[in-house]
Amino acid sequence: MRIEVDQLDKPTHPDGLVLLDYFESHRARGVVPRRADLPAREIVRILPNVFILEPIDPEGLDWRLRLLGQGLVDRFGADPTGLAISQIYATDQVEYNAGVYRAVVAGERLSVTRGTFQDIDREFLTFEIVHTPIIGSDEKTRWVLGGIFFEGHVLSE
Repeated sequence: MRIEVDQLDKPTHPDGLVLLDYFESHRARGVVPRRADLPAREIVRILPNVFILEPIDPEGLDWRLRLLGQGLVDRFGADPTGLAISQIYATDQVEYNAGVYRAVVAGERLSVTRGTFQDIDREFLTFEIVHTPIIGSDEKTRWVLGGIFFEGHVLSE
């Protein structure tokens, strides 16, 4: 799979804003959301479009998809849960994406992008991706909680 994206300062999609609010409500309390707290009532409406990534190695050079919401599974026609990004993304995009995830978990900040898919018969889909840090199942490693929200489709209304 190949994606082409542009970086945004903040989410513009209504469902991306729900994920941002969830992250910001935790940050305001001085904590990072935890995997153990999901599913969470505050984001239950967008859960079909969320995903979770965990680093495979201590350096964060590759990441495993731990969860993919059913809405995304249905949209893509497959469930890549358990696969590494090195198995999913085009080879030349793995390092870039791993770098984004490392920056998200290191900086306790979001990454927001808008773009299109290529090479998976889904080129017509325009989407926004929001990445936030979470504390993983081991209660110490930072993982990524993200959401993919499609133009013209809002889950939380």
